[in-house]
Amino acid sequence: MNNSDLVRFGLVMPVLLAILVVSVVAWFSVMSRFYRILRTRHSATYESLGRPTLFLNNSPQNGLATLRFLLGGKFRQLKDPELQRLGSFMQVFFYVYCAVFVSFAVLVVIAMPQQARGR
Repeated sequence: MNNSDLVRFGLVMPVLLAILVVSVVAWFSVMSRFYRILRTRHSATYESLGRPTLFLNNSPQNGLATLRFLLGGKFRQLKDPELQRLGSFMQVFFYVYCAVFVSFAVLVVIAMPQQARGR
């Protein structure tokens, strides 16, 4: 890898990191709305997920149950148009975020050994 490749990595990595940070904030926003819809319109489902919240009642068990519910598309069974739109958006958002995160990690792995050797 030559110096121009390192410069390109140096330009891409901060952009990917910024995208990741903004995505986390956006995820919290849409997840808060998702929880609110479940809590107010579908209380039995909300209870079955362990009454999850963003921070106070956010255990690994609740988080995994909610993620399975979301990624498994079980929100569609509730026949709530707003929840279906939001859930579908969140599924795509989750996978895109994962792709960007993996890209960032791969770039770090590729670039760091080169920089450590002083190239």
